[in-house]
Amino acid sequence: MTIQFTGQPLEIGPPRRRAVLALLVMRARTVVSIPTILEGLWGTDLPGHAVTTLQSYVSRLRKLIVHHPLADGSKLTLQYRSHGYVLDIAPENIDAVRFEQLVTKGLEAERRGDWSHAFALLSSSLREWTAPPFEDLSEYDFARQEARRLSQLRLSAVEGRADAALRLGRSGEILHDLEAEAVHNPARERLVGLLMQAQYRDGCQADALQLFDRTRRHLSVELGVDVGPELRRTHEEILRHAPSLAPVEVPAPAAPAKAAEPVASTPTLGRLPFIGRQKELEILWAAADRACNGRGGVVSLLGEAGSGKTTLLREFRRHCAEREIDVLTVNCPRADALPAHWPWKQVLRAAAERWPQTINALPAEVRAALVAMLPGWQQASEHTRSAPHPVGDFPVQEAVAQTLLALGGRPLVLVVEDLHWADVASLRLLLFLASQLADSRLLLVATSRTFRANADPDMRALLAAIRELPVSDEIILGGLDAEESRELARAMGQHLTDAPADALHRRTVGNPYFLIAMLKHITPDASAAAVGSLLPEALEEVALERMALLPGLVNDVLRACTVLGDDCTEPVLSEVLGDGDDCPDAAIQQAIRGGLLTPVFGGPRLAFVHPLLRDTVRRNLSRGELGKLHWRAVPALLHGAQLFDVRDSVGAHVRAALRSVPPEQVLRPLLDEAEQAVKFGLYAVGSEWLDLLADIFRSPDGDQWYAQAELNVQLQRLDLLNILQETVPASRDTVRARVEQLGYQLGSLQAGAVLPSRLIGQLTRGGLPDAEATASLLLGLAQEENDPYLEFVAHYGRGRVRYARGELTDARAAMDDALAVAGHRAADSGAVTPCWLYLCARLSKTLIQWLQGRADEAWQDMAEIRHAQCYSGAGPVAPSLVHTCQAVLQVFEDDPQKAERQAIAAAEPTRRKGTYRWQWLIDAVLLWAKARQGSARPVDFAAARSSLARAELRGTRLITLGLALVSDAERVAGRPREAHAYLRRLRRLVAQTGEVVYLNALPAHLLPWRALPHAA
Repeated sequence: MTIQFTGQPLEIGPPRRRAVLALLVMRARTVVSIPTILEGLWGTDLPGHAVTTLQSYVSRLRKLIVHHPLADGSKLTLQYRSHGYVLDIAPENIDAVRFEQLVTKGLEAERRGDWSHAFALLSSSLREWTAPPFEDLSEYDFARQEARRLSQLRLSAVEGRADAALRLGRSGEILHDLEAEAVHNPARERLVGLLMQAQYRDGCQADALQLFDRTRRHLSVELGVDVGPELRRTHEEILRHAPSLAPVEVPAPAAPAKAAEPVASTPTLGRLPFIGRQKELEILWAAADRACNGRGGVVSLLGEAGSGKTTLLREFRRHCAEREIDVLTVNCPRADALPAHWPWKQVLRAAAERWPQTINALPAEVRAALVAMLPGWQQASEHTRSAPHPVGDFPVQEAVAQTLLALGGRPLVLVVEDLHWADVASLRLLLFLASQLADSRLLLVATSRTFRANADPDMRALLAAIRELPVSDEIILGGLDAEESRELARAMGQHLTDAPADALHRRTVGNPYFLIAMLKHITPDASAAAVGSLLPEALEEVALERMALLPGLVNDVLRACTVLGDDCTEPVLSEVLGDGDDCPDAAIQQAIRGGLLTPVFGGPRLAFVHPLLRDTVRRNLSRGELGKLHWRAVPALLHGAQLFDVRDSVGAHVRAALRSVPPEQVLRPLLDEAEQAVKFGLYAVGSEWLDLLADIFRSPDGDQWYAQAELNVQLQRLDLLNILQETVPASRDTVRARVEQLGYQLGSLQAGAVLPSRLIGQLTRGGLPDAEATASLLLGLAQEENDPYLEFVAHYGRGRVRYARGELTDARAAMDDALAVAGHRAADSGAVTPCWLYLCARLSKTLIQWLQGRADEAWQDMAEIRHAQCYSGAGPVAPSLVHTCQAVLQVFEDDPQKAERQAIAAAEPTRRKGTYRWQWLIDAVLLWAKARQGSARPVDFAAARSSLARAELRGTRLITLGLALVSDAERVAGRPREAHAYLRRLRRLVAQTGEVVYLNALPAHLLPWRALPHAA
């Protein structure tokens, strides 16, 4: 909250006095009641003498403003009127009012479709916004509310201006402003949509699509909502390249013919044209003017190499020469063996040569200290006895400061360039001198590169201390903006079209040195793509030289970042670099503070500030270094992440690492992840890892190592797919075909793995004749190869076929044969399928026994299964199948309460582990049990119907028991029509598969099934 009187700010006083003025300004020319002011200042907790205190604030405000006219000559008046106070001030003298009026007019012009007028008005309104309003009064509710209102109005102005610019074909003028606003307002969908359109028109379609994805994730995570229809429509239009998004062609006015002009000479890299630094130059001019008037100070000039510090100082020296201001310049060279205070010694030598009389007039003790500091320097003071050597730190500082201040009898500018190379003693001396300049005519200008200024602790401490001084300025040179980059190109004789010019600006980030170096290699017909990938050899060498000056660990951070690409975040970087003795976190922060890396849109991802530096780093990585970094990226990405989130990235890094790192070393982390997932019963997750590995292993024909490795992975995939229902049958068929192909390629036929998988698939799909034929093939193969496991699978398959057909005696005999062959060997197998089949054989036998009227034997076997833990090798989800089987037995026993308990117990592991192979049967049992107890709800019927439908969709056809239970539940619920629908569906399925067991052998309480004619 400030008041400007004829260009000078007025010191208003403490916060509450400023708050009173703010309340009156917000309601200018309106009476603000005393209670309103009191509530604004103290809320409901008023002090004892609140009114008296308010009167003192008003009195002091009156005294402050009464003698000061505003810029237009008018005066402020503050009067008491009708139990309140009123401030008489014209609205045009309040910047917030001017801003609001311009925004209102601009938005009205936008609504009318007057785009040019809207763009001009809204641009003017945003120029009125010099700082967030009432920032110094944030502790007051009224100020916070008004600040929020004005900030929202400003965002509307930004959006309206962007909309007008897009309609006028001026998207390049708003792109960077919108990007900055989107960082701070990621949930403002109109702003994001306009930025996406601007990026699309700017040739950055990928950026626009990534922005949409980030916005959608942000809205989902932070607010729990999806993007709105307007933003979704913009996204869809970008995807299909809608004509409405095409850049608007605005015809340029015809230029009058000009006479031929002499061609300007092209600037060299050593002498850049002065473009785009007028504001910074004015800061230096103002500092020089203050020094001329006896108010010396210090200016810190920071910028990366090539940002134009030298060019700015050259222009400043020209100004100083016109004003007859002396300029003394010294440079801090980069050398390890230089003595302490080296740049100040050069200053003193130059001063002695230029102003010997002033030096000789110094006090004797000062001259003695100088002679001791500069051995052999006697020409300026031949009769001075030197002080004892060496001189302490403070006497040196005092002597140098007195010397330079003595030179300040005339206006003097002292420029110390490349301060980042100075020794610590020189930095301390500079700070000491800077603290003495307030009443002098000496201006100290110190330049430094951004990285050292931000990354070096001594430099950071120095700059922080300088900022605290009464008279100090800091100039940070960023890149030129897009228009200034074009102007520089024109000064170089290059008249680029919009797309190459924008690509050049993005490539160089507006760094003047990089711009000119690039322009020397750009042809007039160069495309944006060619410009965007150009890396001249000279610039590469410059970048490498500058990298050599960085700390080693910072260079390691840059190498890792260029390899990680879009996967580069601080945690991942730390994991990639974290095995050494040094902690990489400090180096990462150095790279960020030093302007080498930057967070993307304020998020966790890091990217290079300079694309040229990124490409230089990558180009100079050896094949071995690339492979090693890609390999280290794999476990770093997997650390604490879900495969779904990093699958594509992991796959890309693994493939890149395999070009130079031994495959066993690269692939071990992925194999470990797959094995861990299977170990904990997360079969679907394990299958995803194996899918990724199989995709990575696919290699050109003839590579035996990769073929064998892929075969091993495909066999593990097949092992898991045998028990997973989540994949469609075609997936299992594809894997089996690939196993056969690889086995043929390696000369090791895989019938022992393929035939059991084929048998399981045929049983799942209800192909009983095919399953019976495959079981016969397996039996023959088992006898031929003397393989007990294949014999076990053959008997099991034959038993399952007999059971489905209702041939219970033969089915039990086949299961006994299978169990006799297997014993407990299957449960001890390392593979999942044998363990599962062994458990399924035992459970199938219990069902057969019950249906044969041997319920006691069935329950006895079930008890043995539970207590013997024979299914431990089948994984943590195996209890689900045991509970499901017990639930079915309880259905047969007509005990809905126990059936419900067992079904609930069966559902828990499947939900926790994400394996839903028997969900259709679990849901059917739950529905039947609840219906029998009279507690079935519509949601239970819906769950059962949905589970059965999903099972059929995924190829499971032997689901007649589930259909029977759902039909019975519908009948019990009094819905005969739905019950008959399920009967008809069951009849069709029985006709297709031949699974008649649940028509012929069901218990008496399911008697309605006996009325059905045999369909098979």
